[in-house]
Amino acid sequence: MGIETGIVYRIDDQDVITYVNEEWDRFANANNGRSLMSHRVLNRSLWEFIQDAPTRGLYRQVLKRIRDGRCVRFHLRCDAPGVRRVLAMDIVGSENGGAQFHSRILSAEPRTPVAVPGTGTDSKELLRVCGWCNKVFIGGHWEEIEDAVEKLQLLQRSIVPALSHGICDPCYVAVKETLTDH
Repeated sequence: MGIETGIVYRIDDQDVITYVNEEWDRFANANNGRSLMSHRVLNRSLWEFIQDAPTRGLYRQVLKRIRDGRCVRFHLRCDAPGVRRVLAMDIVGSENGGAQFHSRILSAEPRTPVAVPGTGTDSKELLRVCGWCNKVFIGGHWEEIEDAVEKLQLLQRSIVPALSHGICDPCYVAVKETLTDH
């Protein structure tokens, strides 16, 4: 993702994705996200891509804020197997009750590639991962992905569990504070 341009996408007043910039497809393609290419996400509801209730709730609050004339900014992790990335996300209102999302890379740090859970179509097991910091919920607490790979022996498995995205308590609190501070 270009640091200067970043990824931009827009939703309408019904939360349907109506626009993605060229960087969207470049980023999806570079990160094995073929299922997220523009032709697969355009004209679909944003909510089809946000699965868990706490994250949906936060995004609903964010959208209410921006539709009331405010802008919202937060940081989130967006890792690849060999890179740890921190992104800044800016969300602003657009005409007719829509919203524009703009994310850009703040930092990218190479790391030893780790197994990234896939679609897990053959696995009944789910790994809960925070959509903001990418920590994995195991043993009653949140762990960095590298630690989870080792503890769960993901590299030794023939089938890696599917992901279930959520939000950890510290990230939930941080995003909630973002909504009340502005």
